[in-house]
Amino acid sequence: MTQASTYSRASTREGKLPISTKFYQGIGSLPESFMNFAFNTFLLFFYNQVLGMPAALASVGISAALILDAFVDPIVGSYSDNLRSRLGRRHPLMYASALPLGLALFLSLTPPTGASHTLLFVWLTATVIATRISMTFLLIPWSAMYAELSDDYAERSSIITWRYLVGWIAVVALTFCTWTFIFPSTPVSDAKR
Repeated sequence: MTQASTYSRASTREGKLPISTKFYQGIGSLPESFMNFAFNTFLLFFYNQVLGMPAALASVGISAALILDAFVDPIVGSYSDNLRSRLGRRHPLMYASALPLGLALFLSLTPPTGASHTLLFVWLTATVIATRISMTFLLIPWSAMYAELSDDYAERSSIITWRYLVGWIAVVALTFCTWTFIFPSTPVSDAKR
């Protein structure tokens, strides 16, 4: 039997990266930016104001997910650093996270109809934990990749700048589209102001 070939990178990475590489690396910030927008803007409001769940209970579920995420992140980082595959160390985890991330995010915003506060708490906690852990399997390897693209400090800083720029533009566009097309101002809402 022959051993499967594994990905290996150059020992040194010198020179400037093309803008397209920086832009495509920046696109990786979109899932986290969109998830944070949905969670930070709507999650607590939705479970409390729309579904009637006590805000304290919803906050405990969201906090539990964040605390668990703090323990999972370094474990996934260590696993990613030591993973060896024909696709490299980072990509297999990122690819594997896509479907669970989308499903968990969808489920976190679509709880069962008519559920009790206890069931809503369990649903919220479980789906937010699943979303955050799935995001970890995408975000931690993706975040480690920028250091592997260049050995030059200035070039790495430029990669990070593109990551924040792409994420910021996407969130501004998402915010505009959300409040313009999904929740537009109406004569009734304007009259209540």
